[in-house]
Amino acid sequence: LGTEFLADLQFALDAIRAATGSLARLETYSGPHDIRRVLLKRFPYAVVVGCRPEEVAVVAVAHTRRRPLYWLKRTV
Repeated sequence: LGTEFLADLQFALDAIRAATGSLARLETYSGPHDIRRVLLKRFPYAVVVGCRPEEVAVVAVAHTRRRPLYWLKRTV
């Protein structure tokens, strides 16, 4: 199961690298940063990224049903 999770996570990271601008904006966030997310296909997790013109940073790999927005203090 762990191997499958890592493969799903790698797929999400590859999607982030390929098309950052077309990622879904995080609808529950209304702060000053450009925060986007990619949902894992099989597992209830999202890769949350902060986008700047010169870089994209992974802010969290967050469970979608537990502790929503716990990662807010980490925003870029």
